[in-house]
Amino acid sequence: MKKGFLILLCIMVCFSAFGGGGQQSGQGPARETLSMFINGGITPTRTSFTYNDNTFVKRLVDDTGINLDISAMTAADSAARLNVMLNSGDYPDIIFERNFSIAELDYFGTQQGIFIPLEKYNIRQHKQIDDLIKAFPALDTVIRGTNGQVYGLPYANGCLHCTYRSGRAAFYMPFIRDNNLKMFETYDEMADYLRWVRDNDANRNGDRTDEIPMMWRASDTRNAIAFFAKGFMPFKMSESYFGMGLNNRRVVEQYREPEFRDTLRFIAQLYRENLIAPDSFTMTNDEGRALGYSNPNRVAVYGMTQMNAMMTTNDARWIETMIMPVLRGRGGNRYAPNYSPWQNLGVKMVVTDKCKNPEAAIRVYEAMLSLEMNQLSTIGHKGETWDDPDPGSLSISNGPPLWKQITGVVAPLNTTIISTYVGWYNEWRYGIQGFEMDKINAWLANWDPAVLDSLTRNGSYNEAHNYIESLKMTPYAMPDSDFIPPFGMSESDNSRIADIMVNFNRYLDTAMVEFITGVRNINNDADWNTFNNELDRLGATERANIIQKYMR
Repeated sequence: MKKGFLILLCIMVCFSAFGGGGQQSGQGPARETLSMFINGGITPTRTSFTYNDNTFVKRLVDDTGINLDISAMTAADSAARLNVMLNSGDYPDIIFERNFSIAELDYFGTQQGIFIPLEKYNIRQHKQIDDLIKAFPALDTVIRGTNGQVYGLPYANGCLHCTYRSGRAAFYMPFIRDNNLKMFETYDEMADYLRWVRDNDANRNGDRTDEIPMMWRASDTRNAIAFFAKGFMPFKMSESYFGMGLNNRRVVEQYREPEFRDTLRFIAQLYRENLIAPDSFTMTNDEGRALGYSNPNRVAVYGMTQMNAMMTTNDARWIETMIMPVLRGRGGNRYAPNYSPWQNLGVKMVVTDKCKNPEAAIRVYEAMLSLEMNQLSTIGHKGETWDDPDPGSLSISNGPPLWKQITGVVAPLNTTIISTYVGWYNEWRYGIQGFEMDKINAWLANWDPAVLDSLTRNGSYNEAHNYIESLKMTPYAMPDSDFIPPFGMSESDNSRIADIMVNFNRYLDTAMVEFITGVRNINNDADWNTFNNELDRLGATERANIIQKYMR
């Protein structure tokens, strides 16, 4: 019944937007109307986007004087609906909440003329748009097509800990604290610690054989390998490029480098010594969760990016599992697990050629970028779900707070329009008021067991832990210029890269695991040469050369 209701509701909303159009009932006088499609807009708490029903829409229309005729569908249905609209020509003035890549901006903008170039409207004359791009300069790249024209309005999600997740690991702290061990600082010291876990009763249950020194899930394999690689080289990992980076604008395939071979040697040695769970490369999420909640705990180190993917947030086991610090490699260097600077940047809105007044569309976007409007659009009204901070309180970054979240309260029906912020600064995210920050700081500084129980009820812990530990990594971050930036390619190059990637990733993943598990001998030059020759056959060098053409 509920599913049928949602389908019917989606049909009614879309029909309203593209069937009748015009000013919505009860909206009042306004200069003009813009039609808008919100990608994935419909959720259990957002079922209507009309002026009379949705309080954020009412606020936005009242502030701008521009009517909004909004259609939306669920996240599951939006991709198909958007594809039909763009291919049929029956699309609105504005498409919102869809992060179009540069290749898509090229196709729908430069080639099809559906997205209009915004250069002549000088989007940076609008203060809040300009401020966002100044805060995140890489935005000026991701909103442009390869012809240099601006086709999208910028989106940013300031999130320090989101950047520091490429090759990040975690460790179960009580094994170190309760056995009076010194925290390891190098990769070799970590390996010695894993050996200690293997040979001793770390969880003190009387069984020396049940501990697992290190494990990860199959989906974490690349992350775990990247974690080890940073002990040997400034290894790069981002959504599109595993083991590819730039050195003075020259594309480097790091997975071919001698240092990467040394990485695989190191992991293979740990595997041979039974320091890595043998099923790590095939482990499912459920199997990982079962190990994470074994009683008593069995796992010492996790090659995972986010422990709350395996453990329930604020559970005691989760709080006792700490983010791995940046370890020193054999060369004496430390390389933080940072992604590229473009990881949380993109396009939030495009204006189509159906729009008679693009300047009005830009003004609507500008009106959404303040702190208050970002909050209203995503979590609800001030005084209901968030408010001014308490006097004398601290933010989770241990400074003066900008706002506080009212815990235990969700936005009432139809008070928001999106789930992710339009433009969210680091200082806004980490300016949220923290609760009992003295206890959080005590826990992270000296692992004081007296505060553990209180932290299980502290909604500030997750963000505070992420921020404080990620901040420690920033001195070791690899430069932005070492990462391959977002760029557009010609249609033929784009097609060729897509063809190469069909088999490339599968082969690379399989070969790395086989070197670690001993199916291939990482110490055998013939096996290593075969690996590199097969990469050539699959188009790895050709792919790198294509990318190099665009790295001017």
